[in-house]
Amino acid sequence: MTKKKHYKVVNRKQLSTTLANDLNERLEKLKEDTNIPKTRLLDQAVSLLLLFQSNSTNAFISEMNELKEQKGLNSSELTDYILDSLKKE
Repeated sequence: MTKKKHYKVVNRKQLSTTLANDLNERLEKLKEDTNIPKTRLLDQAVSLLLLFQSNSTNAFISEMNELKEQKGLNSSELTDYILDSLKKE
């Protein structure tokens, strides 16, 4: 019986968590539509969250709030709008 080789990943940390069912379905669909691995999509999502939450992003937050008002979007719709815009690029 041969042993399976285990490779240690040095530039990533394993994360175990749960995700709301609807978000998981949307993430899966985005993965299928874009052929981008879930890990990379989650990296992008966490990066955006950290950017959004940081104190140095007041201009970004103001711009997003202005966009929400201009387009008449709620937060979830704004997320969809941004993702659709990124897909078109």
